[in-house]
Amino acid sequence: MAIDKVTSASITTDAVGPTQLNEASNYAFTGTVTGAGGVNTPVFHAYASGTTSLSDATWGKININTEVFDVGSVFDTSQSRYTPGFVGKSYIYGSSVNNSSNDSGLDDNYLAIYFNGNIYCYSRTQHPTGSRVQGHHISAVISHDADDYFELYAHVDITAGSATVVGEGNQPTFFGAYKIIE
Repeated sequence: MAIDKVTSASITTDAVGPTQLNEASNYAFTGTVTGAGGVNTPVFHAYASGTTSLSDATWGKININTEVFDVGSVFDTSQSRYTPGFVGKSYIYGSSVNNSSNDSGLDDNYLAIYFNGNIYCYSRTQHPTGSRVQGHHISAVISHDADDYFELYAHVDITAGSATVVGEGNQPTFFGAYKIIE
């Protein structure tokens, strides 16, 4: 007879294995389960509430200055910087929308995650002719120390006019990260 409720009185030491439990059943545990799952904190998500001007052929840090949430106080809005505060891995992501003042002003757009002041990874898109706006997304899983830091940068090649990273409205430019559980 199969049982579908496990109590400590019905289990002897090291008696539970895949042949004793019906793995298709749902079991209610009333004790503490250890070694399962984890918590993906610290975690943050922030966005740019204004624009960031971009110079031709130059990497510029995007001003990410408004937190949506920051569990663990790991994001500094004054420096637009994520410092994880733990040794391990983080899933880090970002998105930007670049805008040109001229229909044919942008040739190439780049978005990068900077790691301790240097490019860790970047994405590149070509700006379509006749369009003033170009969006990007980037993400990576990165191993780090507690005091390492991450920032979001943009780069544009401008042939005419000027360019900005758009930050107004429905959070088009954002940056975030969370801890990877290992």
